[in-house]
Amino acid sequence: MRQRALWALAAIGAALIGEPVATAPAAAQNERRTGGFDDPVPRRSMRPIPRLALPQALVSRQIEGYSARVIAAFDAVPAIVVAPSGMTQAQKDEFSRTFRATPDGFFARLTFDDHDVVINGTLAFTVPPESLRFQRRTGRYFVQKAEGETDIAFSSFGGDYLVQFICHEYSEGDVGGCVTDEEAIALFERIVPLGGGLE
Repeated sequence: MRQRALWALAAIGAALIGEPVATAPAAAQNERRTGGFDDPVPRRSMRPIPRLALPQALVSRQIEGYSARVIAAFDAVPAIVVAPSGMTQAQKDEFSRTFRATPDGFFARLTFDDHDVVINGTLAFTVPPESLRFQRRTGRYFVQKAEGETDIAFSSFGGDYLVQFICHEYSEGDVGGCVTDEEAIALFERIVPLGGGLE
């Protein structure tokens, strides 16, 4: 599931920023033929946080209720760390406990009665293979659905984010699962910066 989240986030990130599709010489493509496609190997890169994003994140970040050790862990992440505002202390404790830094960002989890929320953030982006086509987003976020899951992808503070709403129980073919678009968007609207992006 974690690997699927990373690929989904990277692919959506490429679509959101409108990166050109990578190309490769025909010979190289033929050597990498898989699944009937002559695709170049996806290219993964890092991008810097825009200069205006960091001051905005620092001024508006909400770190009350987090320990100094956890705040230091947030600030060591290359991407800006985000979470929903208005969390209870128990939720902040769980976010802190499940928080994991990655080479290009972070992920953390929140547990609710019937679903989990996994927040992924990254500064990396992947240029997708030529066989994949993505549309540019036309708003502040992009909603996608899978069996038992509703996700929101968005860009902010120079990074790309994927918030996954993963249901504990669902029926086969239950696309979107137990979380409505409205519930997912309501949590997205509460997203605030906690730290990160510091050198």
